[in-house]
Amino acid sequence: MLFFMALPSSANAIVIGEFHEALTEADRDYRSASFYLRTGNPGVALLELQALSDKWQTLSKTFSDQPPDPYANDPAWSATLGQIGHHVDTALADVESGNVRAAQDQLAPIRAVLIDLRRRNGIFLFVDCMAEANWAIDTLYDYRHRPVDFDDQHDVDELLRRAAVAAHWYERCFKTAPQKYKMSAEFQRLMQASLGSLGLIWDAVHKKQERRVINILRELRSSDRLLYLRFL
Repeated sequence: MLFFMALPSSANAIVIGEFHEALTEADRDYRSASFYLRTGNPGVALLELQALSDKWQTLSKTFSDQPPDPYANDPAWSATLGQIGHHVDTALADVESGNVRAAQDQLAPIRAVLIDLRRRNGIFLFVDCMAEANWAIDTLYDYRHRPVDFDDQHDVDELLRRAAVAAHWYERCFKTAPQKYKMSAEFQRLMQASLGSLGLIWDAVHKKQERRVINILRELRSSDRLLYLRFL
């Protein structure tokens, strides 16, 4: 993960790095479990959730009573780790009992809880940048199911505003990506294709091409999901 902050000492940097690396490892299972639940493969999701539960228990045992700086002064630190663990274990039990929808509902808040944990402690990582980009695409994708009204200038302006916000976050994340991602041909392709598609929205809107706008949004959503699954 990429850090956007200055750390007080090399020792603290190592401890924080260990914590964030443990988060990264757990997050891979979280994203995979969420994906398999959404695509109707609860058997594989169960395996991913079990791995996530094991990793989260290890993480909690290691860091719950000894939060690394700058999390040390967060009064909700232990409660937050416990809250996430509860969501994970409840989701695991839900899948074991065949309640996929309930498991999805349990997993849904975890990403926002982690982002809030970092934000309130002054930390902004590449994963947070991509979360902003993902949410911007989600907001923009509303126009896939409710096509823009080209006769309503306010609606047109709102679509373009959302596209501009998405482009901003994609450009920022592209520039600040970890070196291992910058070296990835797939990452480069997906980011460049997404930025290219975002740039085309203005021309499609100017020409009032509803079908083209929808197709662009479909392409963006596809690339965005691949980035979420493979490069966080």
